[in-house]
Amino acid sequence: MPAKGQIVLFLRGDRPSAGVLDGEKSGKHIVLAADGKRLQIQDTAVLARGPDAGAGPPREAARHWDGKIEEACQAVDVAEIWELLEESGEMTAREIVEAWLGDGPGFQDRAPLLAALWNDRVHFSRRKDRFTPEPRSRVEERLARMQDHERKEARIDALCSAVSSFAGGGEPGDVDDGDWSRFLAGLREVAVHGPEARGAGEVLEVLRRAGLNAAEVPFDLLVRLGEFSLDENLDLLLHSIRDHFPEEVIEEAHAILALLEAGGWREGREDATDLGAVTVDSERTVEVDDALSVRVLDKGWEIGVHIADAASLVERAGALELEAVARGATIYMPDRVIPMMPSLLGRGGFSLEQGVDRPALSLFASVAPDGQVGDFRVARTVLRTQRRLTYEQADVLVKDEDPVLAPLASAAHVLREQRIAAGGVDLSLPELDVHLDEAGNVHVSVTRGSTPSHDLVSECAILYNRLVGRLLADQGLPGVYRVQPEPDEELPDTEEGGPAAELAARRLLSPSSTTTEPGRHYTLGVTGYCTATSPIRRASDLLVQRQIHAASCGQAPLSAGELDKALLSVVPAAAVVSRIERSRTRFWLLRHLDARVKGLIVAGVVVDRWSDRILVHSHPRAPAGLRAGGASAHARRRVVPQGRGDRREAGPGRCSA
Repeated sequence: MPAKGQIVLFLRGDRPSAGVLDGEKSGKHIVLAADGKRLQIQDTAVLARGPDAGAGPPREAARHWDGKIEEACQAVDVAEIWELLEESGEMTAREIVEAWLGDGPGFQDRAPLLAALWNDRVHFSRRKDRFTPEPRSRVEERLARMQDHERKEARIDALCSAVSSFAGGGEPGDVDDGDWSRFLAGLREVAVHGPEARGAGEVLEVLRRAGLNAAEVPFDLLVRLGEFSLDENLDLLLHSIRDHFPEEVIEEAHAILALLEAGGWREGREDATDLGAVTVDSERTVEVDDALSVRVLDKGWEIGVHIADAASLVERAGALELEAVARGATIYMPDRVIPMMPSLLGRGGFSLEQGVDRPALSLFASVAPDGQVGDFRVARTVLRTQRRLTYEQADVLVKDEDPVLAPLASAAHVLREQRIAAGGVDLSLPELDVHLDEAGNVHVSVTRGSTPSHDLVSECAILYNRLVGRLLADQGLPGVYRVQPEPDEELPDTEEGGPAAELAARRLLSPSSTTTEPGRHYTLGVTGYCTATSPIRRASDLLVQRQIHAASCGQAPLSAGELDKALLSVVPAAAVVSRIERSRTRFWLLRHLDARVKGLIVAGVVVDRWSDRILVHSHPRAPAGLRAGGASAHARRRVVPQGRGDRREAGPGRCSA
């Protein structure tokens, strides 16, 4: 039985430790451990008994022997012991000590050996105090895992040191180039996808050990390292959006361009080069896919809506069409445009540029003075637009009684009135435009209400889409339709109710959805509304254009199954495009507000409120130059730019300024 004051090696949990016996209690030994704690242990937990602790403090003796045994334990070569006993089978700890050391050695030799055996996780398996040498194959496997772990720990330590140094303003320091490159790649994944990113574990561990916030640091660190710009578009990385095209797509585009230049496409097309067609777009539009013409009749007008005819030249299910289907649509952002089709077609061969003959799919429709639509037809045409106008230029020309735009504006007005009378909704909501100029300056403008040029372009597009939708439905051909159910509640009067009513109306409207069956579109007030006016920047419109060719020119249509399969890619891709466009607009609007509006006192209308924030619609003629005082000038702000003007959400304290 061990004596009080004796040094012992005992199991503390599953780890050998040195201590000093300090009596017994309830049949258990009381041991004073090296950390000063008194522990109760069973006699079976005592691995070896040593000398008397001496006259000094027991805790100091325990600490001395614990350190001495730990140091000596490191020198024990368990692998050599295993080599000797590899074929011996199961043995007790005492038998192993005797086999290795014999009977002579004392506590200071036995204790380190016992501690090494209990700490070993490679060469022996243990059941209580009995040890069995592991097979050589398992030992080699465990050693390999240990070496991998040690290398990983060394790599993480080096990366942690490099990141800490750089975050503190220094240089990354001495770190393996390959490890650093892989870390940066992982850091990019975390910046884009968050902590759930593939392979994020090691990156997050490095940041954690460096004491850095894994939610905020990755992007800032990548900017400082020159891997990201301050304006990096993470949405494009998140959704793996390419700004280049595969080689086979470019080859097909060049082949189409060669056909266009050769002129063979003109055969069998109606000559529409003398209609005086005009295009009306934003000055930043790069893909011009629709043009308008008009002929004044004795009673009403014949409106011509001419759409770039891409489907007649793009190979069905070819590389170009499949790429367009995968992309969904052209991405229009304030700072850049990523086209659905290669630029040599989208901005070149298919685009309805002024003074150039282009293939078009034209709708000619008779519109009565009361807005009723009479006969219409669709034709494959050779189109030459006479003028390319911006909305601002077109508005001036409408006022000046331009021979094309003034009649179109009149026709658009009666078409709109007829749609409203048929159940459509007149929602003239604010439109937000955010864009960057060539120097990188952000420009923001809000248009409240519609203008004549916007109205005429919009109404002509609606006319085209609903009539080709009717054409497809009449012939039993599947199309791509937009439908929208009625809201559950009556919409408020937006003219009388102001910004708050506009927001309420927007929230009451159900979202529109895409379907291959014609249905009612509540806001537009039409049934069977197809999407077909933008085939060079929307994949769904390209697919519908194939169906229009089938209905009007006898070409083979896409089956319902083929169209459904294509839409399984097109619809989600187009939804991603919309999210990217909204997100990027919000980003640049925030940048603009930080630079131009932050700290200013502005007049506004509260249109909604929550427990922690309010939604404010700023006055269009807000006073400039006034500075807000106090902390309220720095209250957090979230922009809601989806056609809602320059609304901002701010903490309640911001209003007190």
